[in-house]
Amino acid sequence: MTEAIANSTEPAAPPPNRGGASGRLRWLWRTLAALALLLLLLFAALFYGVRSESGARALWQLSTWALHGNLSGQLTGGTLADGLQLRNLVYRDATQQYKIDRVDAKWRLGFSPLKLQVAYLHVGDVDARLEPTPPTPTVMPSSLKLPLQLALDDISLNKLSLHQGLTTTELSHLQLHGESDGLQHHLVLERLDTPYGKASAKLSLNGASPFALNGGAELSGGFQHGDETEKYQLDAALSGSLAALGIDLNARGDKLSGTAKIAVTPFAPIPFQQIELNVAHINPKLFSSGAPQADLSLQAALKPIAPPGASAAADVDLSTLAVSGPIHIVNTMAGALDRDRLPLIRASAELRLDTQTQRLSQLQLKLVKDASITGQGEYHSDGKNKNSGEFSFDVAGLDLQALHGKLKPSQLRGPVNVKLTPENQQISANLADATYKAKLEAVIDAKQIVLKTAQLAAGAARVDASGSLGLNDGMAYAVKGTLRDFNPFLWINSSAPAKNVARAGKQPAAAKSPAKAVAANINMDIDATGNLTPELKLKLKFAILDSSYDQLPMSGNGVLSVAGKRLLPSDLALSVAGNQVQAKGAFGAAGDRLNLKVEAPELQRLGFGISGALHLDGQLSGTMQRPNVQATYHAEKLAFGEHRVDSLSGQADVQADLNAKLDSSSNHLAITIDGRGLHSTDVALDKLNLNLAGTYGAHTLKLESSGELHGKPLHVTMAAQGKLSESKAGYGWQGQVSELQNQGTPRISLVAPLSITAEAGRVFLGAARLNVADAQIDLKNFSFDHGKIQSAGTINALNVATIFSLAHEFGGPELPVKTDLVLDSNWDFSLADSMSGFLQITRRSGDLRVNPGRGDINLGLSELKLRADLQADRIKLDSQLAASRIGTLAAQVQLALQKIDGVWSVGDSSTLSGQGTLRVPQLKSIGALIGPQVALDGSIGMDLNLSGDLGKPKLSGMVTGDKLAVTLFDQGIQLKDGTARLKLADNVVDLQQLEFHGGDGNVRATGRLELGHDNPDLSASVIADHLQLFASPDRQLMLSGQAKIANVKEQLHVDGKFKIDKALFDLPKSSAPTLGDDVVIVRKDVKARATPLTEQERLAKTAQKPAGGATPVMNVEVDFGDDFRFRGSGADLLLRGAMQVRSEPYQPLRATGTIHVANGTYEVFGRKLAIERGLINFQGPIDNPNINILAMKRNQEVEAGAEITGTPSNLRVKLVSEPNVADEEKLSWLMFGHGSDSAALGQRQAAGQALALLGNYGGKKIAQGIGFDEFSIGSSDSGIENEQVVNLGKAITEKINLGYEQSLTSAASILKLTWQFSRRWSMVMRGGTINGLEVLYNLRFD
Repeated sequence: MTEAIANSTEPAAPPPNRGGASGRLRWLWRTLAALALLLLLLFAALFYGVRSESGARALWQLSTWALHGNLSGQLTGGTLADGLQLRNLVYRDATQQYKIDRVDAKWRLGFSPLKLQVAYLHVGDVDARLEPTPPTPTVMPSSLKLPLQLALDDISLNKLSLHQGLTTTELSHLQLHGESDGLQHHLVLERLDTPYGKASAKLSLNGASPFALNGGAELSGGFQHGDETEKYQLDAALSGSLAALGIDLNARGDKLSGTAKIAVTPFAPIPFQQIELNVAHINPKLFSSGAPQADLSLQAALKPIAPPGASAAADVDLSTLAVSGPIHIVNTMAGALDRDRLPLIRASAELRLDTQTQRLSQLQLKLVKDASITGQGEYHSDGKNKNSGEFSFDVAGLDLQALHGKLKPSQLRGPVNVKLTPENQQISANLADATYKAKLEAVIDAKQIVLKTAQLAAGAARVDASGSLGLNDGMAYAVKGTLRDFNPFLWINSSAPAKNVARAGKQPAAAKSPAKAVAANINMDIDATGNLTPELKLKLKFAILDSSYDQLPMSGNGVLSVAGKRLLPSDLALSVAGNQVQAKGAFGAAGDRLNLKVEAPELQRLGFGISGALHLDGQLSGTMQRPNVQATYHAEKLAFGEHRVDSLSGQADVQADLNAKLDSSSNHLAITIDGRGLHSTDVALDKLNLNLAGTYGAHTLKLESSGELHGKPLHVTMAAQGKLSESKAGYGWQGQVSELQNQGTPRISLVAPLSITAEAGRVFLGAARLNVADAQIDLKNFSFDHGKIQSAGTINALNVATIFSLAHEFGGPELPVKTDLVLDSNWDFSLADSMSGFLQITRRSGDLRVNPGRGDINLGLSELKLRADLQADRIKLDSQLAASRIGTLAAQVQLALQKIDGVWSVGDSSTLSGQGTLRVPQLKSIGALIGPQVALDGSIGMDLNLSGDLGKPKLSGMVTGDKLAVTLFDQGIQLKDGTARLKLADNVVDLQQLEFHGGDGNVRATGRLELGHDNPDLSASVIADHLQLFASPDRQLMLSGQAKIANVKEQLHVDGKFKIDKALFDLPKSSAPTLGDDVVIVRKDVKARATPLTEQERLAKTAQKPAGGATPVMNVEVDFGDDFRFRGSGADLLLRGAMQVRSEPYQPLRATGTIHVANGTYEVFGRKLAIERGLINFQGPIDNPNINILAMKRNQEVEAGAEITGTPSNLRVKLVSEPNVADEEKLSWLMFGHGSDSAALGQRQAAGQALALLGNYGGKKIAQGIGFDEFSIGSSDSGIENEQVVNLGKAITEKINLGYEQSLTSAASILKLTWQFSRRWSMVMRGGTINGLEVLYNLRFD
């Protein structure tokens, strides 16, 4: 043991190697332990920050601290692991600023596989401001792969307001979803509202090069201007890759149509490879409501230029790509800008683009009033002259009044040049004519826009301006201007008429006197400086010296300072033609006060169309949050355009504190208006008194007005009490209307007070009783709460005539019915998450009357009932109608509604179901409603079932008709003993039996017709068997044949062949009386033709008018048969032959074939001629056949007649004879049966006078009007020794004539009978003053 102790006390020398290694190990273990502990702590902190809400708040505070104030906002909930809720998020740096009111998100990260699934990401309103930055070239990404899978279930954005410089673009209601496996990305844009319409899209993109892409996009929208509505839709199909994207565009709409093919190369020097564009009827207003209207046709064909020696099919090298082609624009609706038109008529140019140069050549713009702009230029984007170029344009004949009607006419011409250098762009213009000069010089570089000079001059009058606008932060500006001897009316057309817009059914108001031109001589200096962003700053100084206006002194000076929403201390004074304006002070900060005084007793001297006197004395003080307004005003004989006020006066005292509660006493208001003689469109008020007093929390409103509205008397009194309210949704109003009366038209009386609560998205009306005319409205309740509607009430004794009258007075069409119908209605319904309740309308008394042309006819209403029952998401409609003149109708329909944006509505996909029955026992009574020229008979019954959707309804059932008859009295058409059996099955009509009888014949139709399709399936045939179509004494037609009707390649075809069994067309000898050419019939809004169209004009008008696009392709052969007779216009013809009638869309009716006269006579100059040759040849338009007719009078020594040749538009009529004699002889033989040489000299002279009289229209009309064929005044041809006798003649038969002569100076008279019993022999027997018998033999030696 001692040894052991001794050994232990001996010093030991440990091995140095072992001791060093042990220390290092201990240090290593300690370091590793510390690192492990640190990692554990970091992991715990990360887990705490990611998985807990308090940890998320800590990380958010750390982020806002790390970004040095560039990021701010409130984290209201959520975690990084599951999603966040952010409010009032703001991020800003040197070039951009974003404000987001809310972000709500929920997501989940999965690890097997690694996938981020976003359940929803809802972003509220985003306000983004982007400062101008130099452009940077786009670079093709190397990869678009994601390191994890991604699923976007619900992404939405309420509104994005993007501010860039002075422009703002708004996008709203973004809704999308998508997914990605890391390589293949899919995105569906469900909705996006843009300034140009509503957009949707579906895209697929591969994340690996070359980034294959395909999908489609759609943009739809429209605009409404008054009663005019136009819609459009653009469809784009995308294909190819991100580097070479193909776009096939299809445009369509109410007017718009066209196609485009575009090969886009977004990462190449030229952003496209090819553009082929052909679009018609482009209206810029479709895409921007502020744009003018136009009807543009655009054609562009920009195609690659093949390098020398390369084939057209070779792949295009984008690095050396060059494209070129023409662009053409035509505007068929050109006009001035003040008429909401585009002043461009047409434009054309040639473009050539390559990787170094972009060239514009042969530019030609044609503007209204023969103005033109021509030019050319080029820009070098690369190469020796990189970033340089020049464009030059020549303006000629530019009329400022053609551009805007309120400017003076001009003929400006001159050059406009744009020069581009690597440092800047230089713009210059120098336009002038005999009166005006316009000059501009400006320079634009990366930092600013410098306006070196801008000058307008008209004679000695000049306006000069210069200045600059910075393009960097703040966009600082400075402008200086001078006016010397300036007269605005040298440029403004003060006599331009005001536009009068007539409402539907109303005459336009009378045009007011134009503003007078005023002589002015203004000398002014202007100096303005400030900034445009981030808020407007302005300091404006002006001084007017040594000036006059309307021959009175003009003076003024002032300083106007603005900083954002505050008006800094300013002082303005202006005196113009005896009218003065003074403003002094500031507004927008505590203690600010702005005094405003206007003394304008001579407004008409300003020359801008306003007249009268205006006096205003007011004061504005406080801030935007606590504004105070006190003002008194008075106006007399105030007029502007159609608006006129005899006198208007009142006071305003408004004190507001937007930071205080609404019921605070600091929110005070008192406003009074007292008006007399207020006149405007459709309004003429003798008196208007309004008094609003109290506080925002308790105020009263009283209104009294009398005069006329739409020509009807008006006398309204109203009293209301209430208060403003404030909630999260915004401001509202609560109160009641205690008095509401109109003693004019319609009479209105509020029996019990009406309580009203209104705020954003919500309106509540309490119980009320209201009498309107003879109707009593008992409203139990009404509420509208963000799309949810609930109401109950009754209406008793509602006069339908009063509704029609009011609708017409307020611009609705005047309905062609009269009525004393009185209705009752009651309802109790709710439209919330589901629907319930009912709405019912029933007839109390009265009837409807229509006037088909022979007086009012009652429908004989005995029952009218319509009830709608609401159940869940469906409406059940039940209607009952009974009228003695029509029959009975009963229908039950169920319609499914859809909830869109929280509102119940119907759409094309709403399902339908129901059934209906119609019974018309006597069609005869319905015929009276159509008009006096139509008669119907028989009975009709319908039993129909309804199914399908509202956009594509389907009908099934049966339609029956018995003992049907149709008579068209004016056409002489009569069909009777008709039977109809039509079966419907899913919109397919099967003509099981459709037959009518006419005379001893009939017509039958069989086939099938598909309803409800743009390209329906149609196959039908019509067979006529001795059908007597016309059956009047003067118009008869019986025909046989058949026709087939079919739809061939979306076009209706009619092919048929008919033979006329018997026909007679007997025109009256004289037409109905007509008004003279000097009579003009004036109807409402139109000037009518006094004389009706003749039968020939009516036929020509019908035949020449091209058929519409819906006109069928018709090919019908018509055989005139053996008994087709025509009588009229002096002709009695038996026609035979055949013709082929053809029609095609957009082409006039055409015919081929020949019709000949088998037998007939033609009356000319009172003599019947036998038609020996009659041919009517059709080879083209049906109204212009070739005519060749020869009519002769035979069996006399000289056989005379007439030959008619040519076409109806160019007929030639000439006299012929055998043997050939002079025209006077032909006419004599034609009319009298003998030549003029058999009479004495005086008789020949008298015969010539008689022939002249009989040969013209007036003599023939007089003679035939009293029953004679001959009438003349002249010498006797029977031996009476007096040169003045009256000769009357009448043809008893073709060979026997009876004549009578009476002396005008004595009692001598002769009765003569002539019998031409052969060609050369005739006998004449006379009695009276000279008696005798003559037998004559005529022999001619020609």
